[in-house]
Amino acid sequence: MKTVAVLALHFDEKCLASTRNALHRAARAQRLAGERLASPAAPGGRGIWLMRRLADQLGFTTGPEGTTVRLRMRLTCTSS
Repeated sequence: MKTVAVLALHFDEKCLASTRNALHRAARAQRLAGERLASPAAPGGRGIWLMRRLADQLGFTTGPEGTTVRLRMRLTCTSS
């Protein structure tokens, strides 16, 4: 069974989200650092690529407790 902790806050037209899971292998940390989009034939590998392009701030921390992802986004949109 995999345990994932999620925290999401909404204030001042911003969303702050943090997730943590038990994955902490070195290979996982290397994938988090990459910015290349996965092959169209790959079954996954697009989530981090999308987060990097959509979020205002994105950070990853990998340690003994697992990997934590922190994301911040503005929730407002402008019309022309």
